[in-house]
Amino acid sequence: MAWRLRVTPQQLAKVIQCGDGVPGQLSRRLLIDLNLPVFATATALTAGEAAELTLLPWADRYPPITHSAGKIWTEGNRRFDEWLFHDDVRYCPDCLAGDGTAVQQAYGGPWKKIWHLPIAFACPDHHTFLRDACPRQHRLAAQPNRLITPTSEWVLHPAQCRDPADPDGRGRRRPCCGARLDQPQPPAFEPRPAVLNAQRRLSALLDPRTSPDNATRTFTDLRVVVSLLYLAWPASQDLLQPHSIPAIGEHVSHLNGGNRKSRDSLPRELHATAAILTAALNVLDHPDLQNALVREIQEAHTIQPSKTPLASVLDRHHTACSPTLRDTIEPAIRRYRRLAGPRGPKAPARFGGYRPEHVPAFLEDVWFDRHLAPLGCKSRLSKVLRRSAAAILVQWSAGGSLGDAANFLGINPKGGQFAFTKDLYQWLDTDPTRTSFIIALKNLAAELDTTPGLIDYQHRRDALHGWSLDEESSAFIWARVTQGEPRFAPRPIEAQQPQHTQREWLLRRGTTWHHLNREAPLAHYGALKKLLIHEADLLAATTDLISGEPAGRLG
Repeated sequence: MAWRLRVTPQQLAKVIQCGDGVPGQLSRRLLIDLNLPVFATATALTAGEAAELTLLPWADRYPPITHSAGKIWTEGNRRFDEWLFHDDVRYCPDCLAGDGTAVQQAYGGPWKKIWHLPIAFACPDHHTFLRDACPRQHRLAAQPNRLITPTSEWVLHPAQCRDPADPDGRGRRRPCCGARLDQPQPPAFEPRPAVLNAQRRLSALLDPRTSPDNATRTFTDLRVVVSLLYLAWPASQDLLQPHSIPAIGEHVSHLNGGNRKSRDSLPRELHATAAILTAALNVLDHPDLQNALVREIQEAHTIQPSKTPLASVLDRHHTACSPTLRDTIEPAIRRYRRLAGPRGPKAPARFGGYRPEHVPAFLEDVWFDRHLAPLGCKSRLSKVLRRSAAAILVQWSAGGSLGDAANFLGINPKGGQFAFTKDLYQWLDTDPTRTSFIIALKNLAAELDTTPGLIDYQHRRDALHGWSLDEESSAFIWARVTQGEPRFAPRPIEAQQPQHTQREWLLRRGTTWHHLNREAPLAHYGALKKLLIHEADLLAATTDLISGEPAGRLG
């Protein structure tokens, strides 16, 4: 508009009362804090059309806009989100050249809004990297806050370089460079297809056809993964293009220097930004790479896991982070979100999919054989491993402590805080084993999420709580129906006996179970076992016909 009216943008802003209060300057804050009613009236636009010229339509899908809107900005004291703007001017010469229509032949192509965001590094339409330098071989002046660079020239085409012709000169009246930025500029090198695809994916997240929730979650996950790549440096170099490694390494060194709370800012160098974001999207697509990065970070820090930089990153973004990525990181830092304040119970780590009542107190054989048996756990530990895995699955789905989960499953009869045995702790003490255990459980959880018709084991436990035949037969049937362990079976008949009778029954219990569980039991035990299995299967089918109320959150 200033080019059409032959005035400077600063003069035009003053006339239509849309400046930002700083004489002679127009800052980028106008892209999120513009007085829309005043601007719309002055330009004869509707409020919606005026808003489309700003970043506000993306506020519900690009979190840095919401984080920064309304905050105080001062020169040298940027209080906006580090993913809101980059320091340089970025552009595509072919886009600025226009599409050949009469209006774009007269005024040039548009300066696109996305070029202000640090996630913009390439032009998928013209298959080229954006430029951040003038054709006259001087880098465009860094302007972290400025929307348009002030100049003494009254008549400048929108595609002309506005930087001073003499960078070392002084005063506001210095002549500007004036070089046309819309002329063909041979690139140093072309972006790879993966880089262009990454830019297309990022741009698509800003499209109104993409769900705002999905876009917000993806951008948040992207920030977390960028932090993982930085924290795992230099091991993460293998995921990056070689030409970008020096610039990213310098950026990582800068982040590690001093006391910086933010560890997810993007590099200033354009090609380094392209490389880190392309790698981050690749990591998001491959959970195995996420786990590998988390392992590298764990091995690099000897301090308490909950105090590592990785924990700080997750704290900053946990509310908008996807459950899948959160599931990957939280076990590694041994920190969980809480309900009702810092001393409240742990919040569920997973939402949707299986529920606590779908977890048996003793993992089904097929689940154990498919997911946990390949870990090579010693046979004497397999029982406590299955028990502990069940408690963790319930905790992930319901929240609360492991003790709450164990109480829910009925495997913590003495109350208190449920804990792994010493031997199991020692087996899990090595990082590869611990990480493999968590990955195996996550794979099992994912399988349960998509398995139709899961059994409500909590309903079965409730239904059989007071049921009995004779003492050991009842325990055998209860264990088969509820997929639990006989040692935790309710024993209503035994509870009514004198103490000496209870002790006698306890002493012979081991012998009875030994004979029932033998591969080739004695004849009468074999016949009894066959009858008990038949009775248990009938009872399970009958119990499942009775609908039970879904279990709620623990704790």
